[in-house]
Amino acid sequence: MEQLYGWILLIGPGVLAWQGYSWLRTGVWTALPLSKTFQYFEWPVPFTSWLGLQKMLDWVFDIPTSFAVFVVSFVIVVLLALLEATIDKRRFEREKL
Repeated sequence: MEQLYGWILLIGPGVLAWQGYSWLRTGVWTALPLSKTFQYFEWPVPFTSWLGLQKMLDWVFDIPTSFAVFVVSFVIVVLLALLEATIDKRRFEREKL
């Protein structure tokens, strides 16, 4: 399972590595905010008439995709590790009986 965790965590830095590779080839840094990723996959970017909430959404969708993917993958790894620990604990308690 630990190898899977490592592979999941490499997705965010992988996006950053692709950006670096592209920059080395072309000399132009390809900015990849989260909003551009949503546009690529044709997912709707949320819009609201509440100005304060819209500013917060704009800020979230302006963060780099590599950072957002790394954070999401980190949360997934933590949840999987907690699930694995819970399963192991219950298995150990059953074997004890």
